Parts: sequence; structure tokens; C-alpha cells
Amino acid sequence: MKRFKAALALFSIWALLLWPVSRDLRAQETFNNQLMAPNGISTEISGNVHIHSKGLSNTWLSTLEPDGDEIRQVPVGSGTLDVLNFEESYLASDPDPQADRLYLLSPIGDFLVFEASTLQEIGRFNIAEDLTIDTSNVYDVATSSSMNTFVFGNITTYGDIAAFRPIDNISPAWFVTGLSDDLAFVMRIPMRDFPDEVTEAEVILMSSVVSLFTLNRARGIAIYTQPDANGDYIGQTTLPITAASPTCPDAVIRFNLSISDVQIVPNTAGVPSWGMDVDDNGFYLVTGGVGNGDCSPGGGTGHLGFICHNWAMNNLRSFPFPSFPASRPGDVAISSSPANLIYITLPNVNTVVRFPEETIVQQPCQ
Repeated sequence: MKRFKAALALFSIWALLLWPVSRDLRAQETFNNQLMAPNGISTEISGNVHIHSKGLSNTWLSTLEPDGDEIRQVPVGSGTLDVLNFEESYLASDPDPQADRLYLLSPIGDFLVFEASTLQEIGRFNIAEDLTIDTSNVYDVATSSSMNTFVFGNITTYGDIAAFRPIDNISPAWFVTGLSDDLAFVMRIPMRDFPDEVTEAEVILMSSVVSLFTLNRARGIAIYTQPDANGDYIGQTTLPITAASPTCPDAVIRFNLSISDVQIVPNTAGVPSWGMDVDDNGFYLVTGGVGNGDCSPGGGTGHLGFICHNWAMNNLRSFPFPSFPASRPGDVAISSSPANLIYITLPNVNTVVRFPEETIVQQPCQ
């Protein structure tokens, strides 16, 4: 990391940006309020929406049409223990629709692969139990240096997942976020056609700044599938940074996939993330807010923020969900069919909301 931009206080960032809220989110609508504690969400090129939600004796993976009608639903896990293990799982669709794959990552590191068109499970693996994990060269965003001393702690949980398949289909991979004894990290897992062929992974990013108890969960992540002017593919996540707000130390981190260029996105100090996605034009969508006044904009209200891949448009704008003032957002997904729609899960109010992307993103990235 070349240099730090002066950190801005969390309140000042969001307060400056809240002026367009009532205008921009008037198009918000409830997409679904029949699922219990929906969290993971992903979309297909067809416009269909996949949602993972909680049940009484298992969790559920559902596919809905753009009009909200359910196409199919399958159970994931069985029994109370599996409900605990799989709730708050995240989803990602394969960028190649021909692959017909949907991926689920649970908080305990169970990685499930489904046929997206049928929701039939193809296979699974557990990150800790089945993979050899390389931690010999991990970039610490807090010290701007690489280290070989990262060690998994006694308690490790996982969060968001991004499926990356470049245009040339060379080196496709899954990128997942995690938290190990309060240290946040990003892991890369080389993608294989079948789960039993996946044998290795590597931790590529971390922060040696301990996450506050209010941020004690893994962060969001997204990878833009179009290369930049240098031919690099760019990802974004959030990680704790010493120079950020002391009460909410996360900032948005931009990185190329070789980790040769890792930077803090300017003017994003104090911005945590629970879910991320990126659209076809390079707009990164970020869900945040944890119900705590120190680390949540708007006095505890969940927010949606967006950032240009090239840092245009002042880097960050944010919007709360006026119809759900006490919401705590989970994941976010963007659909390009039948229109550019943003879907957000609000697990604590058993709701999935959506609205047209054009109501938020009113200018292209410059």
C-alpha cells in the first residue's frame, strides 16, 4: 500500500451523503417477505434470484422468478445443528451462465456446489478439513507489508463469497472472506469443475488490527470481471485499518488479484461491509451497518453504499432503507435482466428488498 489518505470520521462521511435519500430510494419495493431470515442472495443472467434462508429443522435454498414467484426450493442440511451451521450462509453464481453453477459458503467453512438450474447439489468440501491452506505470503493492509506468520486461531468463521472467471477463463477462482480470532482475512481458492478436485487455498489479504466486537463477522467481497487499463482484474473488500475511525476502523480496500497493488479507497474510513457485488459497469455495491451507533450510519440503520471501480464520483455514496429503519442488511446482488435491479436481504425483518439500479447510480464511472 503506497500511502494512506487522511481518514474521515464515519458520521461526517454518511451525513454528507444522505441528502438524496428520500428521492433516490422511493422506488424501493419488497421483493419477498415470506422467507425466514434470508441472508445469501445471488442472481442469474435470466433474471432469476437465488436466496438462502433459515427454517425450523433445516435451511432453504430457493429460486424465484423476477416477479417473485417461486420456481423451486430445496433443503440444505437437516436438524437443529445444521440450521445453526448453515444460517447466515452466502451465495454466488458462476459468472459463466454455461457453467450452470451456484455456490454456497457457510459460516463454518462448508462450501457447497449446486447445479443452478435445478438446485441439485453436485458436491461439497470444508475449507479447514479438506484443503491445504497456504499462509506463507499474506499482505497485511494495516502495516502495508507481506507477512508469513498468519496463523488460524481457535475460532474461524467465513462470510461472503465471490466467484471469478476471467474472459480468457485462465485461473478462475473463488474469493472468500473470513474472521479468525477477530482478525479479518481474504482467501483465494482455485476453482475446479468438481468439488472433490479442490485441494488447496491461500490467504492473500488480512488485517492485523483486531476487529471490534461490533464488527465481529467476516466482510463482503466482489471481483470486477473486466480488466482495467493495465490488464489487471480488481477486487474490493473492507478491512480494519489503524488510520481509520477508532470506533469503526474498517475502510474499503482495492486490490488486484496478484496482490501487487493494494490500496485504501480514499474517503471510505469507517465503512464496514457485510455483503458486496459489482455490476457490469464496475459499480461496487456495499451493504453495511451493524445496529451500533459507533459503527453504523444513521444511528443504527443499515445502508447501501456504492463505489466506482476507478474511484470516480467522490468514491462513496450511501442510502438507508426508509421503509425498514431498524434493518440490518445481509447480502446484496445485482441483476441485469429484465432490468438492472439491486436486491438486498434484510434478515432481521425477514425481507428481501429491491429497487432499480438507476435510482442509485445516476452517472457512469468516469
